[in-house]
Amino acid sequence: MDLTPRKSAKIQILLQEGYSGKDIVEKVNVSASSVSRIPKKICGSKELTAVKKGRCGRKRKTTGRDDSFLVRECKKNRKKTSKQLWTMMSERGVNVSARTVRRRLLTAVMHACRPLKKQKSHEADES
Repeated sequence: MDLTPRKSAKIQILLQEGYSGKDIVEKVNVSASSVSRIPKKICGSKELTAVKKGRCGRKRKTTGRDDSFLVRECKKNRKKTSKQLWTMMSERGVNVSARTVRRRLLTAVMHACRPLKKQKSHEADES
């Protein structure tokens, strides 16, 4: 659990005043491991602030340029399917699935178009 700068400063002051770890845990309402971590950071002259390291999870297959290409092609013809856009992407050398194409379009707020009217059935034309 990351501590706020205020809590970590309070723990540091209480440690300097000579309070035990258990007393600090009860006063500040944090875990014992958080209290024990602060003197280690101070001795190692590390900063007490939490630093997040990059993005978590799997790397993206598409770049920002690929995403903008998808949006541009979708705006040219709003009736293109994700499969058609997927083939265009594979022609460009980007190996992604049709589901990834749909996901990228949803993040760009390009929702799927639905027809307003139901298509005519072929049975009605034959009779």
